[in-house]
Amino acid sequence: MRARPSLIAALKQSSRHEDALEFTQLFHSINFAHTLQVSDAVLERYDAKKGLETTHEITKYLCRTDEGGTYLSAGVITAVFDEISTAACILQDRTHRPGVSVALDVEVMANVTPGRTLRLKTWADKIGKSLAFLRLDLRDAASDQLVAVGKHCKYLPMAGVPFWNMAFTPLLYPIVRKSLLGLTRRHVATGERVNTQDASSIFDHFPLDNLTPGNESDKGDERQRLQATRASLHVKPRHCNGLFKMHGGALAVAAEEIALLDVAARKKESTSQAPRARALSLHYLQANDRVVDLAAWTLQDACEKSGGEEGEDDGLLTQIEVRRGGTLCNSGSIIWQ
Repeated sequence: MRARPSLIAALKQSSRHEDALEFTQLFHSINFAHTLQVSDAVLERYDAKKGLETTHEITKYLCRTDEGGTYLSAGVITAVFDEISTAACILQDRTHRPGVSVALDVEVMANVTPGRTLRLKTWADKIGKSLAFLRLDLRDAASDQLVAVGKHCKYLPMAGVPFWNMAFTPLLYPIVRKSLLGLTRRHVATGERVNTQDASSIFDHFPLDNLTPGNESDKGDERQRLQATRASLHVKPRHCNGLFKMHGGALAVAAEEIALLDVAARKKESTSQAPRARALSLHYLQANDRVVDLAAWTLQDACEKSGGEEGEDDGLLTQIEVRRGGTLCNSGSIIWQ
């Protein structure tokens, strides 16, 4: 039986979109996409109108461990969705624009343990002149159990690459393709290839500095009384996309990390005793690089017990902000199980 092609190999075999997608498959081999092991995905279906369908074998490296066991977290699911849906956007857009993320939302329906194979379907509901709206359907490949659903909104105009749309016109593309791909290959040659075998977990690549656990104050309104958990992250190539800005998926992993630390601090527990994220939502306002400051605070009333019954949480909600030099770059929230 002929082995199914890897995602990278299959994208290379495309006829009409071969060159456009070569940008994507090249970037899968470096920086955060490589850290995320996206290049190990297997392409099951490839359609210019229906998007992408890939399968992913979940390794322990991609998972988080707590007292309940080892599981695939909402942050990593969001990161994989970000990367694969961008490939779908390139495939389905007329001029193959990757765009930049505006909003990412993922809701987790079931826990996933290492060793399972997941089938990811992502497609564009609509691609317009400025915006693309993409969907995620993530299922267990064997049982067809729904694992997660998601939405991804991208802003498409390539302001940083003004010649992009013109380069993909039928008249000019044959002329510029050689130089475009040459530039991309040279760019990729300088990218960072993280040896994922050297780390036991993807979270090892997100060490937080200057960590200050959240605490409560007696002054001010509820928001002011909740002193946020704060930390900083030095953005390295392993956290970046092909343009050397912080990858939207890497931000999702970092956001979940700081939020988990805040929940654990407020419940006076270790992170291994904290709940698991059920839903993650992020909004992207500006690109990040160098050093970013992360802040998270869990709303006080959400931490209280439902009806005073011990062991019943009323649903934890954590707000997240990411700043660079004091400027708000990203905001989001996590709802916990």
